[in-house]
Amino acid sequence: MGMVKQVYATLAAIWVGAAALAQAPAPEVKPIDVVPGGSSAIGFGMLTGDQTVDYTFQAEAGQRLSVNMWVDNSSTYFNVLPPGSDSSAIFIGSIGGNAFLGKLPQSGEYKVRVYLMRNAARRGDTATYRVMIGLTDIIDADDPVPADMADVTPDGPATWVVSVNSTLNMRAAPTTGAEVVLKLNDGAVVRNLGCQLQGAREWCNVALKDGSTEGWVVREFLEPSEAPASTDAAVQGTTFNATGRIRCAQGDSANMGLCDFGVRRAGDGTGEMVVTLPDGSDKTIAFVNFMPQAGPGGSVRQDSDLFVFNDGDVRLEIPLAVTTGR
Repeated sequence: MGMVKQVYATLAAIWVGAAALAQAPAPEVKPIDVVPGGSSAIGFGMLTGDQTVDYTFQAEAGQRLSVNMWVDNSSTYFNVLPPGSDSSAIFIGSIGGNAFLGKLPQSGEYKVRVYLMRNAARRGDTATYRVMIGLTDIIDADDPVPADMADVTPDGPATWVVSVNSTLNMRAAPTTGAEVVLKLNDGAVVRNLGCQLQGAREWCNVALKDGSTEGWVVREFLEPSEAPASTDAAVQGTTFNATGRIRCAQGDSANMGLCDFGVRRAGDGTGEMVVTLPDGSDKTIAFVNFMPQAGPGGSVRQDSDLFVFNDGDVRLEIPLAVTTGR
């Protein structure tokens, strides 16, 4: 029996040692200065596997914290941890999304923890991120509305312009759990149908300029826009705002080459481009919310700053700058 006990003890020691080795590494701590009412502090970097980063800062009870993060891997999120906590969070990104706006419950050192979801971490995924952290002074129910919230009323500007590094979700209701009805690109101009405070976040009811789609978006990614008309100058001798060449192919087995194009931009995310195909014919492609529109059976996929367009036997690679002008 002594030998059996010794074997079990050895196996137990091996298991405990392996479990200790399997534990995720401690978060990398990066203290930052967040000045209430000042510019947002910015953190950026890259994660691989089970790496995590804690951005730590001091805040006072009742202050309003805003955190927004942009990522190139959709499995990347952040949590907000209150003073004295290393696990319990007051905001969980994988549930609430990659934007937070809320009133802080206590004073002390807060953490914004950036991480990859467990399945992505196990695969050894890599993610590049950029996080912005801001504070505003104490807000009580009887306090006047802060300047940066003064236009959050149904009267606000007639139109908003989207200001985001990637895309902004337009949802069916003013909550991050609602269905996404459309993804708005940076620079898209939308009609303002009124805004409201829903819980701790500001949401605006918006619609595309042509009225085809309506929904709700988070207020902090909108800026007033009272000049939706295009300021693009026409290329001399043409009716186009820009001309050039894009990668193209015509025919299922054809190699990609270059095709001439011209684009007319309306200034509100809509317009059209005319592409001269390899067979000499012209193909006119409309775009809405800066995105080219394919016909029935066609497809458009955005890959970073490039649209991959397929329609019938035509394949195009259209840079985002063609439709935005930037």
